[in-house]
Amino acid sequence: MSIKPSIFLADSIFLKEIMLMKQRVEEMEREAKKLRELQAAAEKAANESEGGDSGQMEAEEDKTAIDSRSVYVGNVRLLV
Repeated sequence: MSIKPSIFLADSIFLKEIMLMKQRVEEMEREAKKLRELQAAAEKAANESEGGDSGQMEAEEDKTAIDSRSVYVGNVRLLV
């Protein structure tokens, strides 16, 4: 029983591709971890600069100001 060399070649190419994929996955995981750390640092900095809940109060005030300038338009018929 003889084993064809092409089978070994195909297996080695397949194994190399798997190793490359694993390396790419590891690299993506490292990048994702770095991004999570950067996001956490940015959120922490934003919370410190806002002073806690004052950001929510400002958002509510902005919504109230926008609503006071809004106009409701109803019963409009579009002719096409």
